[in-house]
Amino acid sequence: MTTKLKSESVFSDRRWKSVFGLTMTAVLLLAFSVGAHSVQIKPITASTGEMELLEGGEGELLPAWTEEEYQKLTARIMKARNFLPMTRKPEKLSPQARFGLNLQIENDPRIMTWVLDGDEKKGYLLYADLNANGDLSDDAPLRLEQKDGKYFYLFRGTGRDAKTQDTYPIATKLEVTQAIPFGESQLRLCLRRHGTTLRRGVIQVDDRKIAFGLVSMASGKFYYLALFDLNGDGQLDRGGWSPEAYKVPDKYVRLGESDYEFVIDRYGRNLTLKPLAEKLPPTAVLRPGYPAPDFTFTDLEGKTRKLSDYRGKVVLLDFWVINCGPCQMDAPKLAEAYEKLHPKGLEIIGINGEDTAEVLKEFMGEKKMIWTQTVQEKWEGPIHKLYRFDSWPTYYLIGKDGTIIAKRNDGGASLGDLEKLLALAGK
Repeated sequence: MTTKLKSESVFSDRRWKSVFGLTMTAVLLLAFSVGAHSVQIKPITASTGEMELLEGGEGELLPAWTEEEYQKLTARIMKARNFLPMTRKPEKLSPQARFGLNLQIENDPRIMTWVLDGDEKKGYLLYADLNANGDLSDDAPLRLEQKDGKYFYLFRGTGRDAKTQDTYPIATKLEVTQAIPFGESQLRLCLRRHGTTLRRGVIQVDDRKIAFGLVSMASGKFYYLALFDLNGDGQLDRGGWSPEAYKVPDKYVRLGESDYEFVIDRYGRNLTLKPLAEKLPPTAVLRPGYPAPDFTFTDLEGKTRKLSDYRGKVVLLDFWVINCGPCQMDAPKLAEAYEKLHPKGLEIIGINGEDTAEVLKEFMGEKKMIWTQTVQEKWEGPIHKLYRFDSWPTYYLIGKDGTIIAKRNDGGASLGDLEKLLALAGK
């Protein structure tokens, strides 16, 4: 009896140890799994380097007027809430002096006056209301430099956010030029403002280091664009069609096999990637490499169609309306592209947000826009919501397999762009 009890006691002890061991193993495995998972979803943050001023592109055109023209213009905006009137102009101005608005060196939202005095032979002086008091007589003139036949002034300094009191570097280049301002037909003296800035960095994603850049169009504040060197060529491509450019509203980026939510510091000081626990549905990310969401629509002839009906073709989705200047400017370019590239496999689907079928038929006939067109798809309609529409014109180029190749919403769908992308889509 005693032996039996001892045997049972030994068995029970062994069984307890076995159960305890299994339990501890399970706890350890669970802890390891949880620990691994927590590491996996931990945000990744990388800092950026010094700010660079990007001088390429057209920049912002600031017209310069005679004093009489300036007075007539400002009389119309005198009651504007953010207009800061010029109370006193600089002394001893020459008859060549020209007056302008909207210099905004340090992102001051107010409309302030500046004066450019001089000519190509003698050079130029710039009077800017940098102390924002309306008096330009107490601002020391800034002498523009000359290089390669162009006069310019480069501002570098530190800005301060009025709300947060955070400081940040600023850089703006002003260049004297002759140009035709919007709404005018003749050349006039202008300042061309270059304020786009870039801050570079490298972020570690798994075992891969990825170069990135953050872009601001506000001289060092409100960074709105993240660039990722996805192809590893050492370049950060910010072109309108670039699959490496991600705006803040895009929100997500796929790096390797994983999806991330990205967050850009408003001053461009760092970039944070938040790994997603699960891959996003294919339609959740409107970026190159993801399937284009399918939709149904009615064309001008009353026929019901689907985007998926065009599988095997390269499709350009064109979100537009007639009452949109850039849309009208793009119409002849698209007509030229369609005439040349439709035989090679290009289709265009116009997605109009406001105009009636009758108005569309007349306008498209005049502009030789002979491609497929939706009818009465309002700007807040299902297709616009599906593609997270935010401005006209917006373009999506979709490959033969239904995958998004590129997105662009800054106008200028040039024939060269389409030819290049059509060739890419056909591979």
